Amino acid sequence: MKHLTTAVVAVALVLGLAYLVAAADTTAPAASSPSYSVQGKYYETCACSVSCPCASNATLPTEGHCDGVSLVHIDKGAYGDTKLDGLNLAIVLRSPKGKKVKDSFAAGEMDLFTVYLDDKANAKQKEVMPKVIAALFGTGEIKGAKPPQWVPMTLETTGDTAKFQIAGGQKLSFETENIDVSDKTKYDADAKKPASTDNSNRIVLTNSAPFPWVHDITQGISKDFKYADLGTTWEYKERNAFFGTVSASSK
Repeated sequence: MKHLTTAVVAVALVLGLAYLVAAADTTAPAASSPSYSVQGKYYETCACSVSCPCASNATLPTEGHCDGVSLVHIDKGAYGDTKLDGLNLAIVLRSPKGKKVKDSFAAGEMDLFTVYLDDKANAKQKEVMPKVIAALFGTGEIKGAKPPQWVPMTLETTGDTAKFQIAGGQKLSFETENIDVSDKTKYDADAKKPASTDNSNRIVLTNSAPFPWVHDITQGISKDFKYADLGTTWEYKERNAFFGTVSASSK
């Protein structure tokens, strides 16, 4: 899989978004640019078995390469006076066969790397979203990057289950579930609880956040994960998933 858990991997996403930023004719916001803030949820699933080994970069991904998606759902966000509430951003990638994911990112080489943006965005939101993305990830280049797409997206959440689709599932779909260990005795009652969520019944992962603005990472599982776009297809069942919260701002 890809779990985007190291600084080098984060840099890879920085590089892959260059196409989007260039298309919008913008750069990362300068100090004088309008302020931004993003609060929301993070969902990730990939081709690896539970739990994904790619965070350590000690072994190859389960399938020998990474097929993965990272989804950011903005519960509450703004760039200047433009609200971004309810919008989604998804990054889809496939890493080269026979290479560790971190090494592939460090070399700037991907077999597939693309960004999907929520077509629910109005004209003003479409104007500022690339600027927000540039602020979060920066700019750069990566081999295998494809042009971004504004596409229909739907995210449905019920309890610990999340269902996500792009283009009604024709391009991408997944259903993930946060694993519940159903044993609160595994939680240290004397330890400080996470500020944004109660993870007492979940498998909490430390030192594994994909980006500095992703928090409270917990272990999940994907019931199904399908992709068909840009000449690439895959379909997996019962594979790795991660959940988290998002909190970022220009402050």
